[in-house]
Amino acid sequence: MLTCLVLRNLNQYNNKNDNMKENERVKHVDIILGHSCNNNCRHCIRKDPFFKATKKNKSFSEIKKDLDYFRKKKYNMVVFTGGEPTIRKDILAIISYAKRIGYKYIQLQTNGRMLAYNRFTEKLIDAGTNRFAVSIHSHNQVIHDAQTKVDGSWKQSIEGIRNLKKHDVFIYVQFVITKPNYRHLIKIQKLISNLGVNNIQYAFVFPMGGAHSDFDGIVPKFSDVMPYIREAVNYSKQNNINCVITGIPYCLAPELMNKMLEKDQVRADKLFLNQFVDWIKFRKDNMKVKSPQCEFCKLYDKCEGLWSEYVKRYGYDEIKPIRNSS
Repeated sequence: MLTCLVLRNLNQYNNKNDNMKENERVKHVDIILGHSCNNNCRHCIRKDPFFKATKKNKSFSEIKKDLDYFRKKKYNMVVFTGGEPTIRKDILAIISYAKRIGYKYIQLQTNGRMLAYNRFTEKLIDAGTNRFAVSIHSHNQVIHDAQTKVDGSWKQSIEGIRNLKKHDVFIYVQFVITKPNYRHLIKIQKLISNLGVNNIQYAFVFPMGGAHSDFDGIVPKFSDVMPYIREAVNYSKQNNINCVITGIPYCLAPELMNKMLEKDQVRADKLFLNQFVDWIKFRKDNMKVKSPQCEFCKLYDKCEGLWSEYVKRYGYDEIKPIRNSS
């Protein structure tokens, strides 16, 4: 079993289209239903050997036990993720059960392809889903489909967003920043804005799984990406788009810290084979490293550092400690 438990401020996207109340206290659990997926993304973290022990999809009874456990602990939000949750035959039953036992916010993290079927989308919403995080990796069909390795996936995901917009649900787009797409950050904002979505999360690719195997083709340098991130943030401000960022070290853009998802993360635990692991601490201790000069940074204790694989390939040269002003 693999369950991700996350406690953090979820108001990064709060706006008139969100179904959360401003400053509402949300206790949030991610439940990974399994690793089956109808895409085969080049960057996918689930291809990493680290996840081999959790390849089996969770059963409905296991999921119900997880939902019961966290609901008794007063959790009021659940995010179903994968793999791809929407391809499970029992997904409607899972969502209906979560709603029945009292989860106020029920979110699907999805590639959006199954949402292209309007009747299925209606059933998901009728069952209780009121939040959707849809992964789109380019404004361009060719780039996106090359990233997912499925022809036609972009068209289906875009149609899925159009179907969601027919309903009163919260939507945000998840965009994984990779070598093929990092120059197009503003273009994806223009696309989703035209679709009626004004929330986006830019996530710098984890150099694990598929991105580790194809590092040279997938993982860009931070220094190459940062000018485009700054332009994208400025564009979002000018066009009333809610934008957050994850995976970027603070020292590369201290002026954007209020946009960084890690800033509000309080706790993140994962249940690996029935054993809880502090996921943030695990990443710091086993997957990330800091340079000697990081010790002089005033944000040393708050920063997770860099992925060790990134440092092996690109080194520490981009890191510039933020020093206390004298």
